[in-house]
Amino acid sequence: MAKPTNREIWQSGVSITDAWLEFASSDDQARYCELASGSTLKQRASETNLETGSDVVKLAMAGLQDWKTLGQLREELQETLLDELFNDQLAAFAYRVSPSRSREPVRIAAELFDDAELDWKNGTISARGCTYSEICVIDLHAMQNWMQSRPGPKGSGDAIRAAIISLQTREVDLCGIPRKEAIELIRAEFGHEHQRGSGLSHVNLAKYLLEFCPKRQIKPQ
Repeated sequence: MAKPTNREIWQSGVSITDAWLEFASSDDQARYCELASGSTLKQRASETNLETGSDVVKLAMAGLQDWKTLGQLREELQETLLDELFNDQLAAFAYRVSPSRSREPVRIAAELFDDAELDWKNGTISARGCTYSEICVIDLHAMQNWMQSRPGPKGSGDAIRAAIISLQTREVDLCGIPRKEAIELIRAEFGHEHQRGSGLSHVNLAKYLLEFCPKRQIKPQ
């Protein structure tokens, strides 16, 4: 079967507003749900007579500590998700808002999660001049029919994506200019002449360009 489209992958994902818990370990999920439900506090209340003001204060303090622990755990799980996205253990697909708006979901380059401003409530991320919304997270290895191999020699993918992001950060409209011109600009970012086997061939760079620009947005030659 054919490789799934970015839209199909995005539709199969989990909103980043929920993904930090969805992709957490089963133990962390159980711990978070227990704290969020207040079951521990309810258990304490049922075991306490609450006959004195001191008993009430102790119960209130225990509830406050549970609330703080819940917040800390949420932040830890969110940070873990960002680490997994940065390390390519998980992938994020979203609609790009700036510097140019995408009509279809695109994959967010993993390196952007190293230094990103993320609005967990609204599901948006901003990093290095790029902003994305409606972010969905997915484990690509779990997707049936996903092609594991990436174009280009090992190690070239991250460098090519970084070059594309660098150009977009400088407001170069790679999606709006002719594809040949866009590819030459990407290649120029490496500062040396293209050599066979370097991963900078026209065909290979075009594949990476499609990660950031849906086909309908890329101008032909």
